[in-house]
Amino acid sequence: MIAVLACLTLIAVAAGDGLAADTWTWLDVAAEKPIEHAVMVRGPFDDAHRKTRLTGPVAMAATAADAGTCFTVYATAVPGNEPPRTAVVGGVPLRLGAPAFLLVPARRLRDGEPATDPPPGVYEARPVLEPPPAIDGGPDAAGPPAYLCLAVDYRHHFDRVPVTDAEQGLVVFAGGDRSAGGARTAAADDLGIATLAARGTARVAVWLPVRPVQEGDRPGVRP
Repeated sequence: MIAVLACLTLIAVAAGDGLAADTWTWLDVAAEKPIEHAVMVRGPFDDAHRKTRLTGPVAMAATAADAGTCFTVYATAVPGNEPPRTAVVGGVPLRLGAPAFLLVPARRLRDGEPATDPPPGVYEARPVLEPPPAIDGGPDAAGPPAYLCLAVDYRHHFDRVPVTDAEQGLVVFAGGDRSAGGARTAAADDLGIATLAARGTARVAVWLPVRPVQEGDRPGVRP
């Protein structure tokens, strides 16, 4: 079971600055004692579950509309032999590198407020190779897409988080940075408990329709 996340208003500081309700913030953090663990995942380009080693958390992702809902983000060991992949977002085919991060669903408890449900699903974040200047649905001045987060089937010991929506992906943009350095929080998720400090870098992220392209398919282009 995904554990409770207990923390301060770390993400709210960065995300609550006039961003739209459906806009998320990806905030880089540093763990006082990084967690290292291995889990099994199966993404849209995998034929079977694969073992991936995690270290972190290295970031958190949350929405300003509900500061109690968030993901903890772990760095993954990048496979050395995986070819570039393709997914269509906003009518534009994006070339993707190997998974660099894993987003684990979590939730926060705040004094005097009830706990909220964690976001559904686990996601792998892949870097966008040769990104276009912008894509449809991206926030103004957000810059080019930096990462695309795709749903994966997640297994950790006897726990499993299945894919709930393979047609939505979280696009993390290169722009939209703002300072939130110095804030600290204690975070707990399915992998353990960590004390985190904001590193002062935040990126804007939004959910958009996505279609992973399998080998042999034609990705198509925007007319």
